Amino acid sequence: MRQTTAWSNGRAWASFGAMNRSLLVTVSALSLFAFACDAELPETPSALASRMLAPCCYKQTLDVHASELATEVRSEIKKRMSEGASAAAVEAELVAKYGERIRAVPNRHFLNPLGTAGMVLGGLALFGFFWFAWRSRVRFAPEPSAPFNEAVRSRLDAELAALDD
Repeated sequence: MRQTTAWSNGRAWASFGAMNRSLLVTVSALSLFAFACDAELPETPSALASRMLAPCCYKQTLDVHASELATEVRSEIKKRMSEGASAAAVEAELVAKYGERIRAVPNRHFLNPLGTAGMVLGGLALFGFFWFAWRSRVRFAPEPSAPFNEAVRSRLDAELAALDD
């Protein structure tokens, strides 16, 4: 069998190269996003207040909620951080006092391995898809048949002429 390619013109190969480049850009962007998610959050009272919900209603974050309890919790955060406590320690105290529900965003330690595993599995799926597309680009064509010899041709012409009569 003679091997031919389904993408014999140059434009199809160029578009396949473009697919590879777009895959590379997508994977790179997702990797940068993963590293950006792992970056440490700033240790300021306002940043911590934006990550905590108001304990009175659990509907708005502490930095925008206007209630007495929210004002007290904001002042408690500022006081503790001005005394030298880290944002993580103050957050742990607030969680111990008001419960896990006070966090506007769930604990990041649970989400990091899950997000990393999801990105790895998604990358493997994309790799598998493009590998399969690359492997299936080769098609096998049958060998060209041998030409008729003159004896077969004349016999075929005679049989066709007999059918016409």
